[in-house]
Order: sequence, then structure tokens, then C-alpha cells
Amino acid sequence: MKYTQNEIQEVASIIYKIEKTSGTNDKIALLRSNKKNELLREVLYYTYNTDYQYGVKKTTINKFKYNRDGKSKWEDLFDMLDELSESNINKELTREVELFLQNLEEDIRELVIRVLLKDMRFGMNVKNINKAIENLIPTFEIMLGSKGELDSLPNSEMFITEKFDGVRCFTQIRNGQIIMKSRQNKKFEGLVDIIKELKSLGLDNVCLDGELLAIGIDKEDVYKETMKIVSTKENEKHGVKYMLFDIIPITEFDKKFGVTKYSDRRKTLDTVNMIIKSRELPYLEVAPILYEGKDKNEIIAILDEYRNKGAEGLMVNLDKPYEFKRSKTLLKIKVMLTCDLRVIGLEEGEGKLKGTLGNLIVSYKGNELRVGSGFSEKERNEIWNNPHDYLTKIVEVQYFEETTNEQGGVSLRFPVFKQWRFDKTEPSYE
Repeated sequence: MKYTQNEIQEVASIIYKIEKTSGTNDKIALLRSNKKNELLREVLYYTYNTDYQYGVKKTTINKFKYNRDGKSKWEDLFDMLDELSESNINKELTREVELFLQNLEEDIRELVIRVLLKDMRFGMNVKNINKAIENLIPTFEIMLGSKGELDSLPNSEMFITEKFDGVRCFTQIRNGQIIMKSRQNKKFEGLVDIIKELKSLGLDNVCLDGELLAIGIDKEDVYKETMKIVSTKENEKHGVKYMLFDIIPITEFDKKFGVTKYSDRRKTLDTVNMIIKSRELPYLEVAPILYEGKDKNEIIAILDEYRNKGAEGLMVNLDKPYEFKRSKTLLKIKVMLTCDLRVIGLEEGEGKLKGTLGNLIVSYKGNELRVGSGFSEKERNEIWNNPHDYLTKIVEVQYFEETTNEQGGVSLRFPVFKQWRFDKTEPSYE
């Protein structure tokens, strides 16, 4: 092995000590005091780097008996992790993982299981780990839009595009290599049609920002259908196009500091659009500019038009550089408001809904909120009969406005279930 049992034991002891330590600052200080431990750094890197996915589930590990005959083909922890990250998990690899774990002492086995499940369970997130050991875990930031109000739009040049309800996709094209990732920094694999057409453009050392959209699907169903396609384990995924809405030099992405204004980025994107149209590439598209200028009345008219088309809303791009964070230079104007909330409970229905789901109980700004409409009968039964698949998950809720009661508690007016957001792990609202 690259590391001895004693060295691994030492790392396990550090992790468990941090786990038992109270207070974030004390946890950071304890980790910082051990930052020169090379094995500790590797363990954390392999656990929290989202480029490494091992495909081993907790339910599978819980079924391991650790009494099989034989010895794992892996002698080194990181050899196992490297192979798992490059493979699709199957029965043979699962058996090898079980054999590897059964030959470890119990506390070391627990540490390795935490790595496989990508959660050290020691009360520190990536931000805090990087505070203790600078830049240990690669992070991935892209520009996220902020809520915009029609009556408070800036008196400056605005570029208006449609807000698409697909799956966000940020693409790096570096030295001829194309990497497509979600906003959670997970690689999209198997998008062979899109990759082929991106290569034909001849672009290099740039980043493309856009949305994956299922082809030929009504706007209200496009997110669900897109997720069905991109989430499959198929080696090749078809039926999805890439709607591009921004392009930036890769040097700006690497430095996480934008310089090029939107108008100049848009000129580059328009050139790309001409190539796409001239070559009739069906899997690539550039989001058209619906309006450019300062007239808010024009934007209101466009919003009404797109409301009738069933669109989710509009995006307002200000003529500013790309920002690698939630930005006020990119504004979302929605027809109806939506938020992504964590499910904290399920409530049985009454009357004709007895024996099935009546309400989802969600948390909104520290307040409990019940969402009881927007479900089909099939969805109600599925959720009620499989509670563990939905509790603590993120759900998208559509609503008209936020309200406040006499006690100062906040709620949502007309909350309606829209869809599950299994691509997200954290709630978000304006």
C-alpha cells in the first residue's frame, strides 16, 4: 500500500476528533493544524472533489457481510477510488469493494466508507475545508441570476432573452478537450450529438454557458423530460439540444474574474450562431435577443407575449462582465415566482385523499408551509407509499407572492407543486 495502516489510523483519528469538536471555528483550527498531513489531504480531496464519483450506495454497503472468501484486487485505497471513479459500478466491482472493506480494521473501514459515500460526517463543508487548507478542494462557480422586478429595472442598456426551464450546462473547451458540467459541478456524459457538433465549430479555450433542453417537448414538461434523458446510465444520450446564452474566454473562468462586457461576448456568440445556422446543426442553438435597449414598456410587452407561449419568464443581461456568483447583472423576471424548498414532512389527505398524500410540509425561511395542490393521483400515491425517497429532498414550488401574518411569520400565497429538483441538494429562494 502507498500508506501504512498506522498512517491511515492517524487520519481516522483526526477525522473523528474533528467530528466530536464543537464549533465551526474550532473545527477549522483543528484541521488547519494537521494540514501538512499528506494522507489527510488526499482523503479529503477524494471525498469532496465532485469529479470523483464512486457509485456505491449506503444501502449496498449496509448489506455487506464481510465474511466472503477471497482478497480484493486492490491493495491501495486510492487505486480502488480511481478505478471506481472511471467505471460504472456493477456486481463484480461491488464484490471487490466488499472484499476490500472486510480486510480493514473497524475504525479504518468506517473512514473508507465515508470516502466512498463522499461525506466525512464531521461537520465541515467544502468552504470550511478550504479555509483550513487553502484551495484543497476544487470549486466550481458560474453566474446565477438574481430576482428582477419590472418596476425597478436599471436605467441602462439591457439585453433580453427567454428564461429556459431546462438543465443548466457549463462547458469548458480547453486544448481541444470538451467537458460539460452541471451547476453542481457534475460531468454530463454521453451527450454525443452535442459533443460532435461542438467539435465541428472549431472553438478552443472558451467556456459556453447554456441550458440542455429535451427536443420537441412542451415548455411545461421540458425540465422533467430533459432530466430523464441526462440522468440515464446509457452510454449515449440522444434527444437533447444545447441552448447557448453566453460565452467567455477560459482565462476569465480560470481566474474567476470577468473582464469582457456582455455586448462583446454577445458579438462572439452571434458569430458562433452564424456558423450553427450555416451548417444546420440541429443540436446547438443560440438564445435569440428579444430586445436590446432601455424601454421597460417593451420588456413588459415581451413578457406578456411569452407568458401566452407558456414560457417561465425572461432574463435581463446588463452590459457587464460575467460574474462567478449570484449576480445582479443577470436578472430573472418570472411570469410566476418559484422557489426550491426542502421537504420536512408528509401529511395524509382527508376525504377522498385519505390514504394518500394530502400535503407536502416544506420549510420556507424557517417557517413550515403546506403544499397540497399540483399533484396527480399517481404522484400522490407514489410519494405517500415511498416517503423515504422524498423526505429531505428539494421540491420546486410555484407561487404568486410572499405574505406576512400578524405575528411576522412569512408564507406563500397559492403555493403549487411544480416538480422535484433531484439535481439540487440545497433550498433556494429570493
